[in-house]
Amino acid sequence: MSASDPHLFNDAVMRFSLRKPAHWDFMPPAWSPVAQLKNASGPEDWIQYARLPFCCASARHDSPVHVYPTLQATVRPSGVPGNEQAAEILARQLAFLSAEHLDFDAFEATSEAVVAGCRANVIKACFTLPFEREGELVMAPVISRSWLLFAPGRAFTVGLSTSGDPGYYDERDIEQVVASIWVGA
Repeated sequence: MSASDPHLFNDAVMRFSLRKPAHWDFMPPAWSPVAQLKNASGPEDWIQYARLPFCCASARHDSPVHVYPTLQATVRPSGVPGNEQAAEILARQLAFLSAEHLDFDAFEATSEAVVAGCRANVIKACFTLPFEREGELVMAPVISRSWLLFAPGRAFTVGLSTSGDPGYYDERDIEQVVASIWVGA
C-alpha cells in the first residue's frame, strides 16, 4: 500500500504494482517479498514463499452464501518462456486446477496474452466451492480468473475470484485491477 494512495499496492523491490477498487480492502499478506529479499542470497532462499500471496485484497457483501471477491498475487523465480513452453505451462496449470476442483470448467485459456507488457497465460474458469455455514453445507459457484505474467527473472500470478452470481461482484472491478497492473523490467 502506498502512503499517498491507499488503493495502490506498490513493491519497488519486486517491481510490481496494482490498484484495487476503492471499496475493496487490502489484507495483510502471507509474506513480504521485501523482507525476504533483504536476507536472500539467491532465488532459492525465497522460492519457499512462492505459493503464498504477497498482495491480498477483498470486497465484502451481505450474503453469507456467496464468496467475496478476492485478489491474491504471488511471485516465483522464472524466465520468460517461448511459445511451446508457455503452452506446456498452461496445460500443467489446467491439469492442476482440474485436479483441485471436481467440476472445474475453463471457459477461457490462452498462453498468448500480454498483460502489463509481459507475456501471460490467462485462465478464466468456474467451479463450485463447498463450505460450511452455520452447520449447513453451502455449494457456492465461483468464477476464477488467473493471470500468470512472465517477467525477466520472475513470474507473477494474479488471481481474482468472485461469486458465480453477478449480483455479488462487478466485472468492471476485475477489469480495472488487471488494467492497473505494472511490472518493471
